[in-house]
Amino acid sequence: MNLDSRITSLKRNTLITSVLLACAFVVCALYLWTAVYRSYPKTLLHNVSRSLEEFLQEASNKDNFAFQGMVAKDLSSDLVVEKSGLDLKMFERRGQPEKILDPQGIFVEGNSAKFLFRQESGFLLVEVSEAFFSKIFYDDVFSFALTDEDGYVLLSTVPELIGKKLKTDQMFINLSGNLKSIEWQYSDLMGGYIGAFIPISFYVKSFLPILLVCISSFLAIWISFSRDESFLKSMKSAFSVVSKSVWFSVKEAENDREANFVPVKTTFDEFNELQSAISRLVQLEKASQMELHAMLNSLQDSVDELENAQKTLQERNLQIISTLAEAIEIKDTSTYGHSRKMAELALSLAQELGITDPADLEAIRFGALLHDVGKIGIPEHILNKPGRLTVEEFEIMKLHTVYGERIVRNISGWDLVADIVRHHHENVDGSGYPDGLLGDEISIRAQIVAIVDVFTALTEERPYRNALSKEEALRIMENEMVGKKFTRSLWQAFLKVLK
Repeated sequence: MNLDSRITSLKRNTLITSVLLACAFVVCALYLWTAVYRSYPKTLLHNVSRSLEEFLQEASNKDNFAFQGMVAKDLSSDLVVEKSGLDLKMFERRGQPEKILDPQGIFVEGNSAKFLFRQESGFLLVEVSEAFFSKIFYDDVFSFALTDEDGYVLLSTVPELIGKKLKTDQMFINLSGNLKSIEWQYSDLMGGYIGAFIPISFYVKSFLPILLVCISSFLAIWISFSRDESFLKSMKSAFSVVSKSVWFSVKEAENDREANFVPVKTTFDEFNELQSAISRLVQLEKASQMELHAMLNSLQDSVDELENAQKTLQERNLQIISTLAEAIEIKDTSTYGHSRKMAELALSLAQELGITDPADLEAIRFGALLHDVGKIGIPEHILNKPGRLTVEEFEIMKLHTVYGERIVRNISGWDLVADIVRHHHENVDGSGYPDGLLGDEISIRAQIVAIVDVFTALTEERPYRNALSKEEALRIMENEMVGKKFTRSLWQAFLKVLK
């Protein structure tokens, strides 16, 4: 993974972590809202409603009952308080229970909610004071309201709400500039709603610690990400500088120029140490290259000396061989210069036939020069006889091929030359000497020297005849020797060389 990919991965992981943290905050907030802050006012309202209902049920079974801000009074059928004689006929009865809308307390101080319950002997008046709710809603956080079935407020810790109609399905209300949420609870016994008002600031304060923890976590994540990103960017920048310096040295070396690696100072000790190691390695490599160049120069000098020595030795060998060939030709006065001309013509014919092996070309050259070296063992009266040889003399003359092979084979590595010297008088039809070889049994090297030997001999002076013209020699060779002494393909190549 390269540094760009690592930075991208870091950003992606940071984003995923942030999203997961936000989701965790939302889940936690929803849980607290539903499990605590929503259930708490519902539980509170349930307890208030249950307390009122229990009081009303208990008061309905007792005469003139009073308890913690609640009062119950027996009324006659004509709505007169039996003991005090207080007349409450101004209240109309429209059902069970009846609610008296006047907030002013009758038997309690301050505002109150009043309910009339029909009994066998008359009515029961139940008055619930504001003090009852104040004991339950004991702090300043919560407010309450008690409404009839139509939503008109009978009693509330918020005085301006008394007598007003509220929507019992609304969830929020603005009281004195403060936004509050509302939880409603319906009471069948009272025939109305009990509402609890909770300031939104209460939830904000409750969720503030969680929010601070989340914000702190976000900040910690982003600070860590920023530091890691800055670190990776610095590393990438340093690596890019070092990499460019290294590749510049590599390109210099590839272009056969002197490579000098100059370390670049970075903020990373590891990169600085790596550059020092690379610089040291380049220096060692340069020293090694210099030593290798010196060795190669020395080796090249030695090779040049060996090549010069070999060339000199080849020239001396050629001189010795040429001198030996001339010495033989001096003995055979009729063939002076014969071997040298043969060597030049034989090499030309070998190249026409596509022979490129240096060993074959060298064997053909030396074989042509020394093909008659065996004549050194033939008596001079036979070599220089002006007339034709007798059968016995010709048999002696044939031995020059055998003598020549013996002489040449003593030289190490001259087996090919010895083959040419022995078989340059062999014929492809098997009529030649000394071994009577047939066709491909004769090496192409020996065949080349053989055809060149015949042509050169026919066009040179001999003690027993005059030299023939080139045309006469070629006519005799074509009419009498093609297919017998040498093949037609060799003959065609020879004609090309002569042209």
